[in-house]
Amino acid sequence: MNSKKLVSTKYKSLKSLSLENLQGMILWCYLLKLSHKKRSPSFFSINNASSLNSVNLFFLNTNPKQKSETIFINEFINYSSFKRYLISEINYRNKNFDEIKKEEIERFLLKDIRLAYSNYELTIPSQVSLFEIDTVKYFTPSLETEYFLVSMDCEMLITDLGKEIGRVSILDHKYNVIFDTFVKPKGIIQDYLFEYSGLTKENIKNGIEFEELQNKLLKIIGKNTIILGHALENDLVLLKIKHNLIIDTSHLYKTHENKRQKLKFLLSKIFDKEIQTDMHSSIEDAKSCLDLFNNKISQYKSAEESFKNQIFFLKDHKIYFVKENDISFDYFRNKNLNVISCSYTKVTELISQIKDTSVNFIFFEDEEGIQMIKEI
Repeated sequence: MNSKKLVSTKYKSLKSLSLENLQGMILWCYLLKLSHKKRSPSFFSINNASSLNSVNLFFLNTNPKQKSETIFINEFINYSSFKRYLISEINYRNKNFDEIKKEEIERFLLKDIRLAYSNYELTIPSQVSLFEIDTVKYFTPSLETEYFLVSMDCEMLITDLGKEIGRVSILDHKYNVIFDTFVKPKGIIQDYLFEYSGLTKENIKNGIEFEELQNKLLKIIGKNTIILGHALENDLVLLKIKHNLIIDTSHLYKTHENKRQKLKFLLSKIFDKEIQTDMHSSIEDAKSCLDLFNNKISQYKSAEESFKNQIFFLKDHKIYFVKENDISFDYFRNKNLNVISCSYTKVTELISQIKDTSVNFIFFEDEEGIQMIKEI
């Protein structure tokens, strides 16, 4: 009779999961930790790890027809990259940023461009008929410009028409300020929001008209230009820009609960840097977005440059990449880590036989990215 205790795991409720946290979960199955972490994952626990026979990552080669509850993997990667980065420890201490290169940034583009315009509410006065409301006319860049990436931030003020743009600042990928101007609103100003925006009557008085602003922006933002920013939805809607090349750092650094974090908090957390201590500066915020984006790129570059096939497990545990036709039960022994590509039917068959002595993670890829199934 088998006297081994059953292996079991518990998860806290998560809406998203970074690749780093997935690494932490896998390592903790072996009672190991990431080198830069002081503790085990707070959202994952394992009982009777000494009875573990294998850790298995099943990647479905077809989407499951009936999807169980999933945890979104909050990274911008495909499956081949996913396999590599999974067993590579990222050097998060490396904060030496190189100049951003065009070929390094496409993976970070918003896949669903609607997310860039999603959190904006348009209110219509009750006394005005819907038929009297003009359709908002967005401008769409049609020509290319010299800039492949710009970091943009805007300051707002309140008028009788609602929120309007009061200042726009744009930096290129080398941190050069290429545009910084104040803007005269169309409505009657009710609040400069000075405490947050730094806008005053004097600098708005010397600003340019909104139509001139749009013409100037079209000379900077081309159809080839990626717009980088943090929580860009208000900026894009108020600027009336319709563009499909967007990188939003608020989406790059989501929490486990799939929530976005404030720019000020991220800068303090990642760089131990204080910003917006007196008032907002659109130049400072645009620069901070470049810092955050550079940090995200450096994480991926560090993973690629430091890649070793058994960096986590050294000589103690073997890592296997297995296709469905090559599966044998020999893989599910000796505390191996197995990355297996197979069908949903095969996964259910295997797990029914190995679940008591293994930890199993199941993934599939769909239009939202790579997702992890919590239960099967």
